[in-house]
Amino acid sequence: ERPDLEAQKAELLVQQNNFKIKIKELEDGILHQLATAEGDVLENIALIENLEEAKRTSIEVSEKMEIAKVTEVEIGVAREMYRPVANRGSLMFFLLSDLFKIHSFHHYSLSSFVIVFERAITGKRGNAIEFDEEAALLASMPAKKAEAYKAKRAAEEAAAAEAAGSGNELDMEALQKRLDYLVENITFSVFSYARRGLLEKHKLIVATMLALRVKQRIGQLPADQVEYLVTGKRIANPPQMTAKVQEYLQDFQWGAACALREIECFRSFCEDLELNVDAWREWLEHAKPEHEELPGEWAAKCNSFQKLLILRALRTDRVTSALSEYIAHELGDRCVRARALAAMR
Repeated sequence: ERPDLEAQKAELLVQQNNFKIKIKELEDGILHQLATAEGDVLENIALIENLEEAKRTSIEVSEKMEIAKVTEVEIGVAREMYRPVANRGSLMFFLLSDLFKIHSFHHYSLSSFVIVFERAITGKRGNAIEFDEEAALLASMPAKKAEAYKAKRAAEEAAAAEAAGSGNELDMEALQKRLDYLVENITFSVFSYARRGLLEKHKLIVATMLALRVKQRIGQLPADQVEYLVTGKRIANPPQMTAKVQEYLQDFQWGAACALREIECFRSFCEDLELNVDAWREWLEHAKPEHEELPGEWAAKCNSFQKLLILRALRTDRVTSALSEYIAHELGDRCVRARALAAMR
């Protein structure tokens, strides 16, 4: 994305090493001159002039080293801004690496991932032959006209470089938009690349893996909640249900609800199932409860992911539909309903 930063950093390293070598040479030269000086050093004009020259050179080198250090920090800050992009890239690679757990034929090499990753950044295929319009234009011109055109282009590029140098401040808003675009495009490009080789029954699984890893990586999903969604934990010997609860819940639903109570934000969940029987019965009897608000205070207490956990406990038949809607909301509709060959375009 920014090879100029890498080249500039490498150049700075070379400069700093050269500066250190130069200072060492000056120090050694001064010591040698003092050691070999004859007579009174205060009257040795040549030695004094050499020492003054060494001092000026040393000061100049030190100033350049300080400038180089500041520039290195600025380059580091600019490079660091791309860390979320690198973070998402590593997440996507390790997601691909784990797909063999779903089926043994899902294996992806680092080389293939790099091709897809670079295509997502540059928008170009690795083996594509690019048409150089300017070279073709120059080839069609007479020699004198081509030379004049080259001179004009060189002048325009020099003026543009001078303008860029005078206004060298980063447009942070534009850069942030670019970074957001890169994160989104890398995510979808790699997902589409993997998705075209998946069986239909595995596509939602991989999309769910992606959504959960993305949200966990940015710290928005607690590990215990993700574990409950994935495992669908139930308590084998839960407390006895009241007679009213038995009217609308089965044993496996009650066991799952009691297991859900182990998560901090659901401590009072089972008690509410016993107290608000009519509201919970009505919610559970909806054909599509994922589209209905949760009863009582739970509508305000639970976010969209926590609502998934309640569905996982009480309406397992609606989890697939609810997951699809959750993924579409978090990652975009195209991650759920995109065509398998979309990455081939």
